[in-house]
Amino acid sequence: MFWHDSRTLKKLRSKTWDYVVLQERGRLDGIVKHGVVHVGRPQIFFAYAARFNREIKKVGAKTVLYCPPSFLGVGLPGDAKKLHAAHAMLARKLHSAMIPSVAAFSLALKKRPDLKLYERGGHHPNSLGTYLTASLFYKKLFRKKISNLPLKSYSSRSQKLPKNPKTVKLSRTDAQFLWSIANQVK
Repeated sequence: MFWHDSRTLKKLRSKTWDYVVLQERGRLDGIVKHGVVHVGRPQIFFAYAARFNREIKKVGAKTVLYCPPSFLGVGLPGDAKKLHAAHAMLARKLHSAMIPSVAAFSLALKKRPDLKLYERGGHHPNSLGTYLTASLFYKKLFRKKISNLPLKSYSSRSQKLPKNPKTVKLSRTDAQFLWSIANQVK
């Protein structure tokens, strides 16, 4: 969709970027089985990501692939693993970085099964899940082990990006746990 919108490449070429993050909606041309969307075939995503990667390199930036953890939140760990594997394969092919949120969310939930990382419905991260994702980006982009970050995150219960998202203060215990998860995943 974005490849065919002329504004996308115009925006990419309009500034100097260090990184450009590519995120597929999380379904990879999803397949519907019994009313549930499952991970489909990644070929279309791979083709357009390769096109974007070429354009990103032309402007001197680096591609970062973000693999969303939504399938874990809705109770489909097999699909989450497929999505992660597809992103990892593409990252190797493009020689790009990948934000391993599926691995991080899986590890966090394994170590603390009571931890709530998703909004109602399980498709979108809540303030703790958002903080974990931000920690992963920080670690990847700054190439630093996380030992201290601000103890605040953001929450939104809507599908639309709010103009003024709600700030949520995290406990130091939860933040330190999420830092340790981000530091452990590769």
